[in-house]
Amino acid sequence: MTPEQFDHLDEHFMRQVNLVLDGKGKHYTAGEDRYSNFREAAELGGTEPVDEMLAAMRKHVIGWFTMFRRAASLDGYTPSSLKLVEHGGDIINYIRLIYAWQVGEEPDYVGCNLPDCRCPEEPCINEDRKNFSR
Repeated sequence: MTPEQFDHLDEHFMRQVNLVLDGKGKHYTAGEDRYSNFREAAELGGTEPVDEMLAAMRKHVIGWFTMFRRAASLDGYTPSSLKLVEHGGDIINYIRLIYAWQVGEEPDYVGCNLPDCRCPEEPCINEDRKNFSR
């Protein structure tokens, strides 16, 4: 596979993943709080919202492995691209939700300033954590 072919498939995959995140975000949240259902589940279960996100993500990881175990046991079966996007995309989106939760909850997070960033806030964090206030 050429780098161009990979980039094309990756762009297609991530477009689908973003559509799923946007769609589920509208259906699974109350008001403006992206984490409202996780907060409510945590309150009911006596856990933290991030624990609920991790539990939901584990379900999708198990589904991912089950799909490939099935493929290995059934001669000629290959998971469809739709199934790969559904399960893989959900895993990626839970990682994104957990990342945003963890970083956004840090008291010294001050926003975004990466050159190509489209964040509504300035400045942005980066891997070196140079844009934190500490």
